[in-house]
Amino acid sequence: MSLMKRIRVVLLVAGVLVASTAGAQTASPFSAVAETAVLGGTEFKGLVSTEVSGKAVTKRFVLRVPAAANWNGSLVIGAHGGGGGFDYDRSGKVIGTDETALDDVIGRYSLGKGFAYGSVDRDGIGGPREGLALTYQFTEIARTEVGRRMKIGPARVYLVGLSAGGSVARLAAEDDLKIYAGTILIAGAAATCRRDSTRAPGWQRCGRSSTRAFTLA
Repeated sequence: MSLMKRIRVVLLVAGVLVASTAGAQTASPFSAVAETAVLGGTEFKGLVSTEVSGKAVTKRFVLRVPAAANWNGSLVIGAHGGGGGFDYDRSGKVIGTDETALDDVIGRYSLGKGFAYGSVDRDGIGGPREGLALTYQFTEIARTEVGRRMKIGPARVYLVGLSAGGSVARLAAEDDLKIYAGTILIAGAAATCRRDSTRAPGWQRCGRSSTRAFTLA
């Protein structure tokens, strides 16, 4: 084989490898997504694929973004109560699934106040630590998607947890990684948080580190 043919073969193989790598990097974690206009913005619902404890998992999710002109630059992640899955009314009829369980508490309010909002169903995922691992991964996926849609990534990300989701929020508040700019626990498990007297008002010490308490306004 001549030198020029060898060069062409090398370039062709390199091009295939680059194209394959680029395709892998841009593969979307979302599937079966439905996009709907809602009051205050746009909603995306479907399935999201991620990994927890070395196992691939696919869970239902909801993600909402406000109109670009109304966005305050922040993202709120909701950690629902209970174990996840279907929600039923008193007659036993399915009325929803838990990625939307916080809508009446924080989801719609967040969007109305200019926050992007997202939540993932933790159905069958395990305990609070597995729930935190899933929530962390979904947070990064949501952060990336919001940034793609809004043309700039969120400047701040907050976590709100209700009941069992409060246990997830507590672990996040105690985590030295400090993924979130602030966390809210609603009727959650008792946390080890207390007023941090070494810092300005509004800061609490949770475990070995401090976190900022905040109110959505």
